[in-house]
Amino acid sequence: MTEEQTENSTEQIVSSLLSKKTSILELIQTLGSKLTSANPSDRETALELLVAVLCSLPNDLLAALEVATLLEFLCAKLSDSNVLIAAPTIKGIHHLIVHSRNLPDGIERMVFKALLQDQTVQSWPHQDRYYIFAVIDFWLDNRLEGLHQLGPEFLLGFMQAIEGERDPRCLMMVFHLFQRVVALFSLGPFAGDMFELVACYFPIDFKPPANDPYGITSEQLATALEGCLLSHPSFASLCYDLVQEKLVDPETDSAKKIPCFDLLVAACDRFPPAALKDYIDGLWDGIRLEALNPAEKGLRHPESLLNALATIIRTSQQLTSAEGLNSDLVALLEKILSSCEPFVLQAEIGMAPRTLTVLQAVARIDSKICCRIAEKVLPWLMELAQGSTVNSVNRAEIAAESTPTLAEWCHLVVEMDSAASSFTPRLRDALTRLSLDILCRSATISTVAAGFSIGETLAATSDFKTDADDLVQLSKLALKAVVAFSDFEQVREACHLYLRAVAMKNWPIFNREIVPMLKSDVVAERLMVVAYSIHDTTSANVLFPSLIDLFKSAQYEDLAENVLLSLPVVFHLNEGNDQLINTCLGKALPVIIDWAQENHSAVDSVAICLQDISLELGEQEEVYLTTKLCAAVKAANVHKLPYVLKTVHLALVCARATNGELLSKTMDEVGAKMESVSAEVIAIRAALINKCDDLWEKELAELEKHCFANPIAQCLIAKALLFRNRQPAALDYVNKLFALLAADRNSTMTEACRNLFDFSARNSDPEKCRYEATLLWKQRWMSQTVPLFIKHFNNTRDDAKRERFFQVLGDILSFAQGVSASSSASEMTKLMPVLIVALESEMSLGTAELVVGALVTLLETEAAESALEPHIASVVERLLQLAGSEDHVSLKMKALKCLELMPKRFAPSVLSSSRRAVTKKLQSVTMDKKRLVRRAAADANNRWSMI
Repeated sequence: MTEEQTENSTEQIVSSLLSKKTSILELIQTLGSKLTSANPSDRETALELLVAVLCSLPNDLLAALEVATLLEFLCAKLSDSNVLIAAPTIKGIHHLIVHSRNLPDGIERMVFKALLQDQTVQSWPHQDRYYIFAVIDFWLDNRLEGLHQLGPEFLLGFMQAIEGERDPRCLMMVFHLFQRVVALFSLGPFAGDMFELVACYFPIDFKPPANDPYGITSEQLATALEGCLLSHPSFASLCYDLVQEKLVDPETDSAKKIPCFDLLVAACDRFPPAALKDYIDGLWDGIRLEALNPAEKGLRHPESLLNALATIIRTSQQLTSAEGLNSDLVALLEKILSSCEPFVLQAEIGMAPRTLTVLQAVARIDSKICCRIAEKVLPWLMELAQGSTVNSVNRAEIAAESTPTLAEWCHLVVEMDSAASSFTPRLRDALTRLSLDILCRSATISTVAAGFSIGETLAATSDFKTDADDLVQLSKLALKAVVAFSDFEQVREACHLYLRAVAMKNWPIFNREIVPMLKSDVVAERLMVVAYSIHDTTSANVLFPSLIDLFKSAQYEDLAENVLLSLPVVFHLNEGNDQLINTCLGKALPVIIDWAQENHSAVDSVAICLQDISLELGEQEEVYLTTKLCAAVKAANVHKLPYVLKTVHLALVCARATNGELLSKTMDEVGAKMESVSAEVIAIRAALINKCDDLWEKELAELEKHCFANPIAQCLIAKALLFRNRQPAALDYVNKLFALLAADRNSTMTEACRNLFDFSARNSDPEKCRYEATLLWKQRWMSQTVPLFIKHFNNTRDDAKRERFFQVLGDILSFAQGVSASSSASEMTKLMPVLIVALESEMSLGTAELVVGALVTLLETEAAESALEPHIASVVERLLQLAGSEDHVSLKMKALKCLELMPKRFAPSVLSSSRRAVTKKLQSVTMDKKRLVRRAAADANNRWSMI
């Protein structure tokens, strides 16, 4: 090959090599004069050409001898004083080593010396460094034997090569190589030096540059670095030293301490417990500086801090196999308690909540530790609740804040130790007296609830031998409180739970002292107490009839609604107790159904009650309930049947598929008795379409036969099919409904189309109906129905008919609130032209309010930006007209709300052209006669004025 031929393209040279017209050695000889030229530019050009050719050759073309010769040549070239030659040289060495199929043996020392010993790797550009690191990675995979033969020289060269690396991509490779080297080589005396090479990067402080082609994140670097720090057993003490040093360093801010806590948790998990022993005190000191830092005003700690403290304690537990708490752990717990005590008792400085969070995290580790912590914390909190440690003027405020906290700790003790060993007789007596004192003096709602909550824990753990009188007294106070504080759910719930605890722990005392009061003074507020107190068959036999008998007595007719609310609670609290549930169902169902037939106005409430009961039942109990309800339906004559169906249909709608055959046959019998198909039968058959694979086609045929013109039935059918992902059939019904909406002025049709997007009703709520539903049913419903809605809207030109579509639009946008912005963005964008047309149309005030309310909904989602931005000018103009409308306050408020939301949602550049018109109009609206309108206009005006 002549010199002139070297000027030809790389492709031609490669072609010549492949056709054997020349050899690689001949190419080098041809390039020789340029490779050795005194002109650096010539040397660089020739070397780049050679490397480009090498990179274009098949991996198996070069023989081992040729590869060895080329590597020797390129390694020698690294000594060239021209730094520009280093780049193609290193690239060539990388390619020959990593990609050659015929890589010769024994070349590791030569290449290692050239790349890592004779050169300063970190002085080269990051791409060259990456090539060198890739060569090392290849060696570790394929030539480990050759690296081992280098002995300590390899470790020294490797350490020198990676020291001070700053490029994120190279650093990811360094962290990867570090872990491999540590695992494959004996570190010997270099362990400490190796650790320091990566410890200097901790914690990672890296912000990815814009448009980073490699997408390296701070999280990726942090994870890789943690793997390095934990990669060798000899790093244990070094790792704990590093964490301790960072935690006590005043230069380490709170954000940078979070990685320290995470590393500490990982280290305790990675290294043997004994490695932690000498660092326990120092690490607690570091955690304490952050956990009990008065400068930190937040009430909660980072989860990582609490995890780190809990991990230290758990690891300390493992220092001995003996039962109980070992001496190291006891000493640590005492230090924690002594550090926390002043911050708890001196509550006026505001550190008590943060401190108690730390102690609570410790107490949750196990029952023995909880007992040790609680025996100190409970007396502290009692002192605060009594106000005995506080000398400041806010004594009453601190006492009121401490009482609920005391209740939380009492529950924590019972949660961690059912025997509540921390409740010594003396402490129990003090807690009881404190509860009574709180309830007997004027107190806040939260402290009253806390008093009964404390009593609940005492009752749940009491032997009722020494404190029965006090707990009975507390029970009587609870009976009064549920009436006196009937408007405060927090107090009612605390009373209910306390009385249930007493009933469960000692039913004889409860039956003797409390039950007579419940039966003699029947008031609505105490019916829920009866429900909570039923906990086994014995209590059910005593108390449940007192609930059911209220349906039979005209004297207590006004209490029936409260009974209906109470009954599902009985089944909820006794889930799994088949005997109790079946006993209660057997007593309740005939009475409730008969009562509903005599009190038609309460049928809907009874239906909801039975559905709620059904939802609390296990499969076997629900079969029992469904069987009983179907029997009631079959037994009803033609005159009572409609009311019986109204009473039981919601419970049958939510019946499981195992009851499908029974329900289908029952509905067939109902169809034979009734001339028309009721809404209740439609709902039940729709549920069967959803749940029963073997019945759905038969049930669908039944409904189509009798309800082909019933839009409500078509809506329920569409929903039932939707949940089982039977899209074609479901969308056929949706398409029919929208077509009828465009053609029919019937209000029922509008209602049915709106109901397509309302899943809150008891007969279509997927949870209340136990519908079989796919995970992404909402997203699918949006994506499939919106195009149909838009198609029929666009085909409708009549303004009156379009107004019905505008009403449905409001329901679609309300439904979209339950769909993630990313999932609904496409559909929201498609709907925008409809919304714009709606805003510009002459609508009734009711429809206008619905459309503007839908716009408020849209503006509260991220989808608004892409969907609304192209139409922003016309939307703003219309909203200003509506904001100035007369005598419709609700519509004006919604328009003003839209205007207020816009500056929050859109960039100033999008709104700037409308700013002057908006502020001028809003200034006039601030003179409105309604104060609420004036305030809303002022809020919106302030937002726009800041653009």
